[in-house]
Amino acid sequence: MDLITLIRNNNCEIKYDVEYQKEWSDDELLSHIIFLDCHSKQLTTLPNLINCQELWCNQNQLTTLPDLINCQELYCNQNQLTTLPDLINCQKIHCYVNQLTTLPDLINCQDLNCYNNQLTTLPDLINCKKLQCGSNQLTILPDLINCQELQCSLNQLITLPNLINCQVLYCHHNQLTTLPNLINCQALYCYNNQLTTLPDLINCQVLCCGRNQLTTLPDLINCQVLWCRDNQLIYDNIEDHKKLVKFRNFWKQLKQLKFLKKWRLYKTKSIINKKKDLMIELLYSPDLPFYKLNPYYIHFIENKNK
Repeated sequence: MDLITLIRNNNCEIKYDVEYQKEWSDDELLSHIIFLDCHSKQLTTLPNLINCQELWCNQNQLTTLPDLINCQELYCNQNQLTTLPDLINCQKIHCYVNQLTTLPDLINCQDLNCYNNQLTTLPDLINCKKLQCGSNQLTILPDLINCQELQCSLNQLITLPNLINCQVLYCHHNQLTTLPNLINCQALYCYNNQLTTLPDLINCQVLCCGRNQLTTLPDLINCQVLWCRDNQLIYDNIEDHKKLVKFRNFWKQLKQLKFLKKWRLYKTKSIINKKKDLMIELLYSPDLPFYKLNPYYIHFIENKNK
């Protein structure tokens, strides 16, 4: 069934720029549409929708889209699209789960979800505030200075652009060795990369940095959830009183600590003594019941005098 038939049978949600007239021809009807929801109708093609400002055509069998020069919001996800038309005025685009290899100029786009396509590059997204581009074949990202939420996981990225305004970042499962300035980041998911250090994360509340090559963590005084397993973490300079107080306060503030592995084993006497000092500090802390059940900690307590 084609779109015109669906519309005439009232099987689509539509808004017109003027009051609907039964006498309209098909072309007239289409020209007056400013909002159209035709999702999940088994459509293979769409007619010209030159004045449509918001289009929901997701979950069909579309391979191409018509001219949408006036479209401001487009939801065309879960089709079979390989290209998109000119969307220069579009501010919100959800085109995920298609077969896209390129995207058009999206200079005015503020919200783009192109997850799970075959993209190797992205266009200029200088005005984008929310970008979901995971599960593609990206090796580099454009300038995202205004981006507040970025999901770029499951790509082949080795670096990230300036993300000074980013508050939520999902960049896991890439090939990252460093991260940019993330001073405003509140939630960071950077696990499964090749990171050896992390930037300043003073405002971070959720940090998932497991499965990297980290040996130290930055100051995390506002962190409430930490997942840092499968790294090479060691708490050094335990005798430094200021750092010890910071460390103790940090533990008190944490509400959830996932999979903290025991510190990396070193044979040097100084490192072993520092580990013992740390375990003793933990022994007299009343705020770590979840850690005191850890088998590594229990093993230490049972053998601390041996």
